[in-house]
Amino acid sequence: MEVDVNRCLTRIDDDMSVEAIAPFNCIFCKIVSNSAPASIAYEDDFSLAFLDLRQLSPGHTLLIPQKHVADVRDLDEETGRHFMAALSKVTRAVSAAFPSQGISVLHST
Repeated sequence: MEVDVNRCLTRIDDDMSVEAIAPFNCIFCKIVSNSAPASIAYEDDFSLAFLDLRQLSPGHTLLIPQKHVADVRDLDEETGRHFMAALSKVTRAVSAAFPSQGISVLHST
């Protein structure tokens, strides 16, 4: 998904749906489209992982889908499968780089 920065700066029409507006205001969509900086740790056709700016613990990494969804529960089945496979790869890589007793996987909206 490519974010049209010029459209972001223009007036949003009252008749636009939340789904139509969301990608233009979503920091994650901006990261996916390289319109916002991020320290990318992993990327495939379905997912993108990057280090959180606010490291709550060493290696704190966010994994997001490449396409905009309001919530992980909105992922289609194919994207969900790939997303969970990416989650497995990212958690193993984070654990290898930052050894610990365990790992927390959280879903946040």
